[in-house]
Amino acid sequence: MSLHALYDTRVANHLSTLVAHGYRVTYINWSKTQPLPTQEGLDQVELIHRDEEPRFGVNLPRYARMLRWFRKQAKQVNADLYHLHDLLLLPLIKGLKSKTVFDVHEDYERFPGRLSRFARMARKRYLPHVDGVVATCAANLPPTTAPHVIVPNYQRAQPLAGGERDDSVRVIYFGSLNSEDREVTVMLDVAQHCLERCESVTFEFGGPVAGFDAPTNQKRLQNMAEQWHKRFTWHGLMARDLVIERTRGADVGLIFVRPDSPNLHGGSWNKIYEYLAAGCAILATDGFDVADRVRKSGAGRLFGAGYPQTSAAAILEQLIPLIENRDALSTMQTAAGELGQQFSWDAVAERYIDLYSQVLR
Repeated sequence: MSLHALYDTRVANHLSTLVAHGYRVTYINWSKTQPLPTQEGLDQVELIHRDEEPRFGVNLPRYARMLRWFRKQAKQVNADLYHLHDLLLLPLIKGLKSKTVFDVHEDYERFPGRLSRFARMARKRYLPHVDGVVATCAANLPPTTAPHVIVPNYQRAQPLAGGERDDSVRVIYFGSLNSEDREVTVMLDVAQHCLERCESVTFEFGGPVAGFDAPTNQKRLQNMAEQWHKRFTWHGLMARDLVIERTRGADVGLIFVRPDSPNLHGGSWNKIYEYLAAGCAILATDGFDVADRVRKSGAGRLFGAGYPQTSAAAILEQLIPLIENRDALSTMQTAAGELGQQFSWDAVAERYIDLYSQVLR
């Protein structure tokens, strides 16, 4: 059961793997309609879907309505095991008669405001009744005596690896461009200065623009696309298939977050695993869950959060030599691809099956 968009890669991989292992699977989902990706086994999943935006905030009547809908569907399905992919669904635990697994994506207790208070309440009240727990990294594994596994955020390596690369160095960032969480201005400054200094580099950006300076950043992205034509591409909002298409064959992946981001320390950043799967050299803010492994493997260059460690000047000092030395860049890309194989879905899928076996024993 989830509130994720239907195309969510994590859920799609999970469902197809369960089918491949002989499970009879029903997927109960509440989200705005989005097509499921074309993936083997998904056509054998029974889908129960509510086409509605799951934004409930503090509207308790609407939240209660959502929980009633899920509880009704779950009761009709009468499963042997229920897997809940969302914190907001955790209150369903006590009403389900079968075994339950809770999938922790982020440590919402570190987030500000009402979500943090809800997370503390939900975990204290409902987590003791869960039969199994999945976490994306050790940092967000809650205290529990139940069987548990770590399954990092991941992408399938196969559709991302092996893209064709040309003579230019292609640098990408596809994801949130919310200036309250991401260092949007820094990334755009890096692109601007790099384009001015290096003729053999191209940049591609895409994603939702938000935050306190969203209009300024939106205008700047458009202006840079006009100024640099084919050397700077602004995709705007991107479909998942386009993200995969443009990530394949990219040379360098950027992701820089603000020092006050709740997910800075120990977070399981999906974008990092995506870059590794594609064999992209990584330039990123330090502090995420597998940062030490990225650093020690030589798969990327990491920067301390905040100014001056994360600044356009500091990043350019590392990026420009990679653009000018393709051998050094190729070595970093090889290291990224090799590390990425350890986090591919094929490498971690069995952990779900092992957990289910323990819970259903």
